[in-house]
Amino acid sequence: MRGLLLALLALLTVACTALPDGSAAGPDSSPAAGTVSAEPTMQPDDVVDLTVYFRRGEGEGAHLVPVTRETSIDGDLPLTALELLLAGPAEEDGRDLTAPLPTSTEVRSLRIEDGTAHVDLSHQVITAAESANPSPEHEALALAALVGTLCELPAIEQVRLSVEGAQAGLRSGVDVGAFWGGWGLPKVLVPDDSVMSEPAEGEGVPDLARFGGHNQEIGAPTDEGVAITSVRIRDRTTYLRVVVELEHAEDADTSPAVPPARAHRAGNDLVLEIDDIAHYDADFAPGQRLEFDDPPFAGVRVDQTERDGLVRIVVLPDQPRDFWLHTLSSPTRIVLDVRK
Repeated sequence: MRGLLLALLALLTVACTALPDGSAAGPDSSPAAGTVSAEPTMQPDDVVDLTVYFRRGEGEGAHLVPVTRETSIDGDLPLTALELLLAGPAEEDGRDLTAPLPTSTEVRSLRIEDGTAHVDLSHQVITAAESANPSPEHEALALAALVGTLCELPAIEQVRLSVEGAQAGLRSGVDVGAFWGGWGLPKVLVPDDSVMSEPAEGEGVPDLARFGGHNQEIGAPTDEGVAITSVRIRDRTTYLRVVVELEHAEDADTSPAVPPARAHRAGNDLVLEIDDIAHYDADFAPGQRLEFDDPPFAGVRVDQTERDGLVRIVVLPDQPRDFWLHTLSSPTRIVLDVRK
């Protein structure tokens, strides 16, 4: 009996002092008996996440949605990102996502130089456009998806897109410069954050049918006093947006009436004049000029004017371009969109 008790005591001692790896624990050992530690799961060093943009929705409510793809870090990441974009969404991405560009499109070449990605695609990007429902809104999103996907990479700031080696002229029976026949193909594509989420009312891709080259007027004379608090320039993928933010001159909590505003061409220049302005408080001061790297525009300037209450903003395009003068609310804004 005594021998049996000694044997049981020895077994208990071993069970209570053994570590998970089978080694014996000393009196001050850690972790405690029975504790199992595990290393945190981390992404392997040889893979990286790429972000590509697919379309959600149709028409005016359409916008882009980012989707993450894991790929080998050893590959050509810009080319891989572009090929993943052209492949379109996978089943696990959700049925509400659509390929913004025709999936039959092939990449003919891709090179990066001084922050610009020079991309040449096959003619299917135009000839197979029906597969992407080529409305003007979807055309703008297709171009924004391409530049947005590539500009996720730190070495790329903008994109020059060509089709079958050309940015304009006929290739494979299509007019390359016209692209899908709506906005056309700008010389340079820049990222457009405004289409990266579901748009608020009036904030989506502008209605291309409203653009034209004729003189345009909005607003009406007012005696209540209006202040300009901000002048902002937004370089979008297919158009340039000038936003003039307004405020009641005496009561900032009251939405002001829209004062008289006119837009017209003066040679190549596009002039926006706003009247009945009591105060001009924008940082973009009269006499100042904002330069652009985007080829369609040399810049935008605010002119000094001799008449009190008149503010003049001049857009400097490379050629006469169509435009649309309109307003947005909450807060009240005068908006001039200029097509590239």
